[in-house]
Amino acid sequence: MADLALANRLPVAPHAGDMVQIHLHLALAHPACAILEYIPWLRECFEEPAQVREGRAIAPGAPGASTTLRADAKERFGVRLNGGATQ
Repeated sequence: MADLALANRLPVAPHAGDMVQIHLHLALAHPACAILEYIPWLRECFEEPAQVREGRAIAPGAPGASTTLRADAKERFGVRLNGGATQ
């Protein structure tokens, strides 16, 4: 979609929601993306949360999508995987 938007000179603004960690990579890498929705409370959920400094998104330092949930966030928000046990 971002490539199609770029081909038609349209901007892309990824909707972060619970996918902020994934969309951060798109926004940093694709020329059609000039802005990114940022939801500060999601920072509490990830081991390496999205960072914003001086109005700019900062790429995570570790490899991968930075989607590893913090153990305390799993418990606090009731994240459950197969079988109902909190994971």
